[in-house]
Amino acid sequence: MKLLIVIIKPFHLYQVRVALSGIGGQGLPITARQGSGRPKGNTALCHGAE
Repeated sequence: MKLLIVIIKPFHLYQVRVALSGIGGQGLPITARQGSGRPKGNTALCHGAE
């Protein structure tokens, strides 16, 4: 038995499910998350430079 923890984009979920079932994977718990990438808008000034 192997434990895989992966982070994928939502539109790749179907392909991942198909690939895992093709190699005998049986369970696939899914947790939806948000917040990929850097936060936008807030910048800090340090000694006059951003």
